[in-house]
Amino acid sequence: MARRRSAFVPRIIFQTAFVGVIPACVASCAGAVTDDGVSPQDGQSGDVGFGGAAGSRDAGLPPRDAADARDVRQEFCCAVADSGFVPVPGDVADAGFVPRADADASSDRRDSSSVADVGFERRDQFRWRTRGSFHSTASPIAPSAGASASGTPKASVLMAKLTPLQIRRVLTATPLARQHERNLDRPRRRPRIPWQSFRRSDYHDDALSLAFEAQRALATGEYGAVDTFARLASSLALSGAPFDIIAEASRIPSDEIRHADYCCRMAALCGSREVVLTLTGARTSSQLPSDPEHLDRTLVHVSAIGETLAAALLAACRDRATDPVARALFTSIVGDEVHHARLGWYYCAWRGPQWTYRERKRLADSVGELLLGVEQRFWTGRDAPPRARKGARALGVLDSVSQRAVIRHIMEDEIVPALDALGLGASHAWRARRRGGS
Repeated sequence: MARRRSAFVPRIIFQTAFVGVIPACVASCAGAVTDDGVSPQDGQSGDVGFGGAAGSRDAGLPPRDAADARDVRQEFCCAVADSGFVPVPGDVADAGFVPRADADASSDRRDSSSVADVGFERRDQFRWRTRGSFHSTASPIAPSAGASASGTPKASVLMAKLTPLQIRRVLTATPLARQHERNLDRPRRRPRIPWQSFRRSDYHDDALSLAFEAQRALATGEYGAVDTFARLASSLALSGAPFDIIAEASRIPSDEIRHADYCCRMAALCGSREVVLTLTGARTSSQLPSDPEHLDRTLVHVSAIGETLAAALLAACRDRATDPVARALFTSIVGDEVHHARLGWYYCAWRGPQWTYRERKRLADSVGELLLGVEQRFWTGRDAPPRARKGARALGVLDSVSQRAVIRHIMEDEIVPALDALGLGASHAWRARRRGGS
């Protein structure tokens, strides 16, 4: 598909040239017909996945990998449900994007000469490479008193089993490294929000009610993201990732709590009442991504895809908002969200050359399952009655038609081409997606 100039995905992603794979979920869509009239099965081989029949969830995954996959699925679904743009459809909790696994771990290994100077590489199940020296960062963990009934080790057990990790100051070969150097000397500048200039009397009550709900939902999502990105930053540090990747990840939690504060304040102005955020039980988990593939899935799903979607939606809110407080708020948040999204893409630019074929295939399977449901999840926006449409638009509230257009454009212009450039076969899954409104 044709791609316009990228606004959120860094150009370095489109300079990669990986051999693409076809996500297993595409072949499992029996009888589905894509935009170009071709069935997803046409032209594909029978080998569509690893460790189980096409379309099965958690097929062939050992208990720990299956639990990791469910954790990542839960993280993205919680973020989608609380993003402020999705009125929590009933199937969000059951949405599946599960990676496949292959029992033959030995075929996952590669010749180390191709990645002698980039980050970390899986040498066996628990060895990564860091700038020419090998470190055993963890040892096999058998189910014990510190493990759950399913055999999944708790975070405390994983941390207790870590052996010393030698860290060197390594930066990625991406523009993020230059940004990191600049941020060491001066912080990012943010626009001032003129809170005192907001006047509720300018807007219809229905418009204010929609804006209140949108801001409260957005605040809930931003507050929950504090925990998600704090755990990601911790996992990246414990993994020995490059300094610029860790530094950018560590800044995000402070951005997210500031966004939550902004949105709570804006919601209070619109609703003229106290704002109470309700977090689901899923937010109480403190598990850390426990291995490189789990970390890959989390960064791709939550940062690269999730934050790019959020940045595009918030940019659309900013562009339509004419209220000075709402516009300044969205401008400030979008300025941060772009960096949050690019963290995921820069991580992929660094990690992509290190993926084996099987690692890339499993990641493509999980991404493909995610993309199948994106359009449905964002199909319904916040539609104001005719008498309140002008006010809702001025406050940056997205209606259904506008929200659908934003999702389609960001997916087809940036996210899908970027994932294809990484060899993840996203265009196959996007053509076979579940249609909104169906």
